Amino acid sequence: ARTGRRDRAGPLQPSTGRILTRLRNIRGKLGTPGRHLPSIMLAPFTVLLAASIARVPQDETPAYRPWIVEEVVSVLRETTSGGRETLATLESELLPEARKACSADEELRVAHRLLSAIPSSHVALFSKHAHDVFDHELLGEDAATLGFTLRRHDEGYAVVDVMAGGPASVADLRCGDRVLAIDGVAVSESPRLGLRTDDAHLPDRASHWVLGETSESVRFTILRGSESLEVAVVVAPYSSLRGDRAGARVIEVDEQRIGYGRLTYMYRRDTSKLMRPWLETTFLDCDGLVLDLRGRGGSQIAMWAVMAMFKDDKSVWTKPVVVLVDRETRSAKELLAKWFQDKRRGTVVGERTAGATRAGALHPIGDDYFLMCPAEPFADPEGLELVGLEPDVVVACTWPNATGGDAILERGIEVLLAE
Repeated sequence: ARTGRRDRAGPLQPSTGRILTRLRNIRGKLGTPGRHLPSIMLAPFTVLLAASIARVPQDETPAYRPWIVEEVVSVLRETTSGGRETLATLESELLPEARKACSADEELRVAHRLLSAIPSSHVALFSKHAHDVFDHELLGEDAATLGFTLRRHDEGYAVVDVMAGGPASVADLRCGDRVLAIDGVAVSESPRLGLRTDDAHLPDRASHWVLGETSESVRFTILRGSESLEVAVVVAPYSSLRGDRAGARVIEVDEQRIGYGRLTYMYRRDTSKLMRPWLETTFLDCDGLVLDLRGRGGSQIAMWAVMAMFKDDKSVWTKPVVVLVDRETRSAKELLAKWFQDKRRGTVVGERTAGATRAGALHPIGDDYFLMCPAEPFADPEGLELVGLEPDVVVACTWPNATGGDAILERGIEVLLAE
């Protein structure tokens, strides 16, 4: 009942022979020793019993019993000291609606509305699957994946964050492809569409992972420009860390060599191990560096390790740097971009960042969900929470380009060449 799921096989309907056997047994029990109850007296009872048995449903689903929002509110009460009046108001407004929910999906929509009204970053309700994926990703570990994220835009669902060398990349699914259907089912109706993974209060575009087991082939109907295509992607073990390693490259423009490296996450233990070979070997003879911090966040401990590579003349890298950001850049990556800007160690190019610098803590909600809510105490010395970082060079970017264009990267290269 907690997940709104059950075995679809209803109780078996008794056969006619079994019904007659039951009736004979009842008739025998109702008779007295040496005498039988007349058939005429048994007839009404026979009709009632037969009708009752015939009404046994083939697919009777137990009524859904709402519970998610009440547990979310309970955890918020226990973990949040500020905003209690706001929480009390939301509770009085939305709990009655949640209690009327007829399915988990309905109640989850109410939960999202409640969380979106809490004025803080790092507030969201994740599925256990999403929690496990985040855990693997931040540790740089392989896990079953299709190698991309779906993000909701006004025009539909777009492919973003394609892992270089990952399953989607191998199948030629590209950033900016518009997904119309998954296995022939409209995206919003597909059972493969995971719960949202975006921050509830921030003006994030809804982000989802597509679900699948290792070796499963998932068919996507996409629109690339004006061309409709079918692309099959096979689920395989992979990680963003491997994608970042595979995606590092040297870009040659106007006889200049520019190193390009992306950090999809600030990995808890492997960020410096990832970047140091770039700076000391792969990009050693390059004239400048483009460090791509677009999307997600990660570990603040890793952030300090990255800073150490760029701090002074004795640093690993002393050449020009351009840092790319977008509206999804948050947490440790947002703070890192601010450091580059404040120290004049790099030029920040792109969109205003998310404004999500408050730390979040995770709390289990039943067996199927995790609530991320603000950790306390909280200090915001950089003044970025719910505000974001204004780039040095602003680039508007509304829809990823599947034909190969990347407005933020292209502008970043122009800025680097000018330096």
